[in-house]
Amino acid sequence: MLACGVAWQVWLIINQKRIMISYVTYLQLLLIKAVQNSAKLDKQDII
Repeated sequence: MLACGVAWQVWLIINQKRIMISYVTYLQLLLIKAVQNSAKLDKQDII
């Protein structure tokens, strides 16, 4: 289990930038979806 944890930390350090980029991209997509959903809700409220 300890070796697995160490390997995981090494992998994290190596892939940290790629993970951060994909995480930020994922957050941006969530934000866009949230904005689109709220825009749809606003239109429905107006109608």
